[in-house]
Amino acid sequence: MYNRVAYVLVCCLSFCFLYCDNPADSDGQQQAATGTLIFDYRVANALAKAAAVDTHTCRIVDVKATQYRIEVGTGTVVEGGVDTIDWKLIYEGTAEMRASERVFPPVTLPVGTYDLFRIKQKNRVWWVVEYGQDTIELPDLNASNLPPDTISPINVIGMNGCFTYDSAGKFTLMAASETMGGFEIRASQTTSLTVTVNLNTLEWIDNDSSGTWTTGDRLDNWAPVAGKTTMADFTVSYSQ
Repeated sequence: MYNRVAYVLVCCLSFCFLYCDNPADSDGQQQAATGTLIFDYRVANALAKAAAVDTHTCRIVDVKATQYRIEVGTGTVVEGGVDTIDWKLIYEGTAEMRASERVFPPVTLPVGTYDLFRIKQKNRVWWVVEYGQDTIELPDLNASNLPPDTISPINVIGMNGCFTYDSAGKFTLMAASETMGGFEIRASQTTSLTVTVNLNTLEWIDNDSSGTWTTGDRLDNWAPVAGKTTMADFTVSYSQ
């Protein structure tokens, strides 16, 4: 249909040019008044080069953030419930750094099973990825709708999902699929707990194909490590 329309348009324009090339009237007399028409006929795609967009699949090797507080607790969190958890502080800091650089000093906790985590951090996350021969940091602009220098909603994560707090201070469910398991503190033993993020790759949508992060770029399609379905896993070991 579009080819036929273009053909009809070309024919009409050709007719117009032929007609206008002869300004004489029907009696062969020259018309007294004339004007000038400057006309152009183009196809839109011939004027503007299509925007170049590359998608780079990058392997995630680290994550960078500012974690203010990490706490653990015991109990059950439900939608609309009030926070009565006895939270125990296991980390406090203000520095923005990569997870591989962060040092968590040993802490002493009462014996028991801990199945809740409460995390307070800055709303700015950088994914550290491999790109070519380099390791670069890409900003996660989808972390939330808050400005990057504000504090993210405080997350409470347990076996039944990830929660935050509403304006009344009650629990509200953010993501039922984002769960984490628990661990034990045993009398006169040391518990070694490692949280492993299972994200493997992400796609960097390079809007101008520059190979550097610029305005308009974005991240998408985080993929887990093969065989993993959870965002993160615990590795727990106990020793005397």
